[in-house]
Amino acid sequence: MLTLHRFQLLLIVGLLITLTALPAQAAPLAATSVPQNVRFETVASGFDQLLFATHAGDGSGRLFIVERGGLIKILKNGSVLSTPFLDVSSLLALDGGEQGLLGLAFAPDYAASGVFYISYTAKSYAITLARYQVSANADIADADSGQVLLSIAKTATNHNGGMLAFGSDVYLYMSSGDGGGSGDPDNN
Repeated sequence: MLTLHRFQLLLIVGLLITLTALPAQAAPLAATSVPQNVRFETVASGFDQLLFATHAGDGSGRLFIVERGGLIKILKNGSVLSTPFLDVSSLLALDGGEQGLLGLAFAPDYAASGVFYISYTAKSYAITLARYQVSANADIADADSGQVLLSIAKTATNHNGGMLAFGSDVYLYMSSGDGGGSGDPDNN
C-alpha cells in the first residue's frame, strides 16, 4: 500500500508549497543528488512577505498564513479566502526589514475558546505580545478583542524575534531579539 506524507513548507518568494514524500527508493542516493521520492507542488501563491503558516488545531483543515505587513490569511479548501482572518497593519512599525507581524500561535483549546496570540513590532518599536479572540464567523477574528499582554521597549528597528509556540507543557513561548542596533551599542 502506498502511503503519502504531506508536510507544509514555505518559500521566501511567497509561494506556499506542499512537499510529498513517496515511498523510499531501494537503492541509496548519492549525497549530491535530489531524492527521486520528493516532489514539490504549489498549493497557493500571491503572498506578500510570507513569514509563517500554521493550523489552528481545531480539525477544520484550514491553514493560517502570516504576512509581515500585518495580514493573517486563510487557505481553506484549496483557496485563499478574500477576507483576511486578521489585519493588524495599522498597529505595526514597518520601517525596518525585521519588523511587522512576527508570530502566531493558537491556544491548545482553540476549538473551544477561540483564543489566539500574535507577536509584532509596534509603532513604538516595542516587541508586543497580544491575545485575540475569533468572531462568530470562524474565518474572521474579532479585531477589537486584541489585548496587549507584554510590551518590550526597544529603540532599534532590528533583532525583533517574534516566534510564538505552545510547548507540550501548554505554556506559550515567545522569542525576542537582543534589542538590535548596528555594532551592538547596548552591549546586549
